[in-house]
Amino acid sequence: MLKNREEIDFVNSMKFLIDDFEEDTDVCVKYKIDKIFELTLLQEEIIYRALKDGLINGVRYGQATIFRFELQKRDSKIKLEDNGIGCENLEKGVGLITIEDRIKGQGGSLKINFKKGKGFILEIEIPLREDKH
Repeated sequence: MLKNREEIDFVNSMKFLIDDFEEDTDVCVKYKIDKIFELTLLQEEIIYRALKDGLINGVRYGQATIFRFELQKRDSKIKLEDNGIGCENLEKGVGLITIEDRIKGQGGSLKINFKKGKGFILEIEIPLREDKH
């Protein structure tokens, strides 16, 4: 394992987050991450935090044991799905509200699908930009 992760690109930082999460929790995260070069640094941070919060909350509140994460260039969508217990009504906490506000600030959208006994699906869509900074 690398000691200095500050110099790692976005895709690898996502993979490290997933690997560390699996190691710390014994939860399985199946993922497909395309290399996306059109994201700004702020968009990368939004996606990273959404994944991190989604994983943590999926285990903490949803008792999830398996996640599927997709970051695809072709439609600029990010999807995080879990097999947790779901719920009947969702009350957005500070974390989800913050993520949603940041996504909307980038011209994107957040969709949350849930059903009691069926887990959660978070879908984020962020328009790709040419500017890397």
